[in-house]
Formats: sequence, C-alpha cells, structure tokens
Amino acid sequence: AQTNGVAWATQSLSNRNVVINGGMDVWQRGTTLTTVGTNYLADRWARQVPTGGTHSQETDVPSVQYRYSWKHIATATNAYMQSGQQIEFQNCKQFQNQATTISFWAKAINSNAGSTALVVRTRTIAGVDGSCIFAGTNVDTSVTLTTSWVRYTVTRTMPATFGAASIELVLGSHLSGDGFFVTGLQWELGSVATPFEFEDFGDTLRKCMRYYQKSFRQDIAPATATSNFDGVLRWQGNGGGFGAWCHRSLPVIMRSAPVVTLFNPVSANAQARNTAAGVDIQTCTAQGDTSTILTAASGTNDAASQGSAIHYTLSSEL
Repeated sequence: AQTNGVAWATQSLSNRNVVINGGMDVWQRGTTLTTVGTNYLADRWARQVPTGGTHSQETDVPSVQYRYSWKHIATATNAYMQSGQQIEFQNCKQFQNQATTISFWAKAINSNAGSTALVVRTRTIAGVDGSCIFAGTNVDTSVTLTTSWVRYTVTRTMPATFGAASIELVLGSHLSGDGFFVTGLQWELGSVATPFEFEDFGDTLRKCMRYYQKSFRQDIAPATATSNFDGVLRWQGNGGGFGAWCHRSLPVIMRSAPVVTLFNPVSANAQARNTAAGVDIQTCTAQGDTSTILTAASGTNDAASQGSAIHYTLSSEL
C-alpha cells in the first residue's frame, strides 16, 4: 500500500529481528573467555570449541553505528568452532513454511581457509523449545569471508512445521590464529534483507535478562572474591541454627525457573559472607523461580543480628 507516495512494507518495521543481542551490545558474563567446550559470553550467544580458542568483545566494527563485535580466535588447532543462538518458539513460530533472511557483518582475521570458510547454519527440531542449538537437523550455506568488513545475506525457507530453531555460524578445521569477527546479525521474515534493526540498549538488556541475570553491576563479570558489594543480596542472621531467608523480586520475569549460582563477595567460595564479623557462613543455599530468588543461610557464623551478603547469577538459557 502507499500513502502520500511512501511505500510501506508488508511486514512490521520494528521487531523484525528474532535474534536477541545481534549487535553484540550486552555482555553480562564478561568480555573475554578462553574456556573450551560449550559456554556463553556475549548474551544469548553460545560458543562451542573443542581444543582451544578465545572469544571476546571487540571495538573493531564495520561502521560507527555499531559499538562492539564478537571475535573468535583459535589458540590451538580445532576440528571446528560453532557459535549460535536458539530462538524461543513463540518468537519464531511465524517462520514455519516461510522464506526468511539472515544478514550479518563479518570479516576474517587472516586469509587462511580456516578463517574465511564460514558456514551459516540453521537447525530445527519438532519438540517445542527442545534442545536445538548444536543438535537439531541442520541446513547449511557456505560463505567466503574476506579480511575487510562485508555484509553477508543468506535466504532460508524454513520447514513447514517445527518446535525449536537456532541460528549458528560455524568454522571447520582451523589453526591457531584463525578466526573471525561478527556483528549486526539479523534473522527476519521475508526474502529481502532489511537494514539492521538497532534498538534501545535497555530493551536489548531486558530481553537478555529473560535468559540470564546477575546481582553484579553490569560492568563486573561474575566471580567470587570481587570485593564488590554493589547489588548483593543482604539479610540479618537469626542465629541459633535457625537460619535466615532473603527474597528478591527479579526485574525481568525469566523464561523458566533458573539455575542459581552463588558467589562469595570476599572469599573464593559459594558461601555467604557475614560482613559484620568478617567470616564466611558455612551453609548457604538458594533457589529461584521465574520472578523471585530466595536465599537461605544457616550454620556456623550465621550470627543473630549480624548482616550477611552474597552475589548470584541466574540462568534459564534454552
């Protein structure tokens, strides 16, 4: 349709991108990681590498419209590297039996085949929100990166029905020093790539917090013994072995009951810290539902009327 000579697209001009944090803006877990296996760094983005590699936040970007990119660089010979994001079914159900378009900015670290031969992969499975990333039925498209920033586009017609979908970027066998940068990743309905959908940082952060939250400040990577108490859960002990309970309502409702990990602000353990006495509480447990975290502390050093504190992370990734 046209109004006053302006042609309007048949699909929404906002909320086109089903990928969360495609611009690599949110990094709640930190900005660099060398752990092998499957892990997260940039919010919502899982990476799997078998032997050795670093993934990190970088300021090398295709234009001033972007602030950060994500980089993988191998530190050993790897048979593969795959990075991706599983999309909640309720956010991609409209893709069933439809043409979709994936677009992203990328560049290779060097001209080796291990850096330039990138595979754009989508996966699907039948079960609603079942484990799909790095595991579902895959459809692949190969693209060849250069050592300059280029925007790449891949069209993909999705299966008639599915219950879960993921998008992945994959390198095959590559050597130490090989890798690539990526940012501005978008996956949208239709056969034409539209400009990357920039959104308010707070909106992106809230979307990410549906899957991962922390008590730490946004600029502090979760860890024990940070000596930082900003955002900690605090309570006053009951003493006598009765323990204490502390509730916190979460700022964003999570996708599912999260996995709770605890961090002592002072010592290198998962115990709460009795800040009044300067000692650790030997027993501290926590549980969470989609809207609340509950911490219980008891045992040695849980003294009556003395304040205690603990940090936490909550994860309900797909």
